[in-house]
Amino acid sequence: MSKKEIVKKLKKKYFEIGSKNLEKITDIFFDQIAQSLINKRPVEIRSIGSFFIKEISEKKKARN
Repeated sequence: MSKKEIVKKLKKKYFEIGSKNLEKITDIFFDQIAQSLINKRPVEIRSIGSFFIKEISEKKKARN
């Protein structure tokens, strides 16, 4: 689902809030999620899921 689709659904549910304000709200929301992930903090959204950055160690070279 894209941000435009999210804003459309929010407009239907919260028609009293202007579309510009809804766009700002969604931008702030996604920016905060991105900022948390950049700072390596997990993000949990109830009934949607949790997001985190998993660090993978460098693969070791193996020999036969």
